[in-house]
Amino acid sequence: MKISIYQRIMITLVGCTLAAVLLSGFFAVQSMRAVLETAELTEHELLRRPYRFDALTMVDMALRTFQPRDLSFDLLYGIPGQTAKSWAHTLETALAYRPDHITLWPLSLAGNSALQAECEAGILKPMEKEQSETLRRYAHESLEALGFRAYTRVDYCLPGKEFRFRVGQMQGMEQLGLGYRAVTVMDGFTYSNGHSLEEYLQNAGDYTVLANGVTALEGEAKRAYDLAREGMRPML
Repeated sequence: MKISIYQRIMITLVGCTLAAVLLSGFFAVQSMRAVLETAELTEHELLRRPYRFDALTMVDMALRTFQPRDLSFDLLYGIPGQTAKSWAHTLETALAYRPDHITLWPLSLAGNSALQAECEAGILKPMEKEQSETLRRYAHESLEALGFRAYTRVDYCLPGKEFRFRVGQMQGMEQLGLGYRAVTVMDGFTYSNGHSLEEYLQNAGDYTVLANGVTALEGEAKRAYDLAREGMRPML
């Protein structure tokens, strides 16, 4: 089986510290990924992740400190109480930074136990599937009008700006990721390098420590991987 080896020198802004951003300035950062989720503070508080609202401050600081080649945003729709207006504001906020890649994630209550408990108790009302799909379709049409194309169910990019790792997943390739937060795919499992930049720098060279977040492939990635092992190349 063909193995793709890629180097990922990047900084992922997920509630990272000022020290992490400044420390990253000493490296040749190729790409920057901001997990903003939403530009509305009330929605961040609802998700119990208000620190991610600071991602914009970190983006501003990182852009001033060094000039990354690529910029990506992760956005979240389907949040209880989210409106068409607040979603449009989130999308416009991200697009104002002229990113070349945007990932649109639907909210999963299974990934937020506190939010799930409040919905099950009737304190919060989960968003209806039709309304969530309306938000997704609005973003899809807005991004397409700006020249972005959807190359997976959740990923949009300008021409030539696909995530190499994601494309490799779609082709069922085993991949060796080198660098902070790079992901390796081997024998049907994925391994990520370091939870934080500080952890990565402290344990550089010790793969037994850095290879955390071990998860088995599932869904489309698992099907593509199995097809590739049988000598078949999945269609993109």
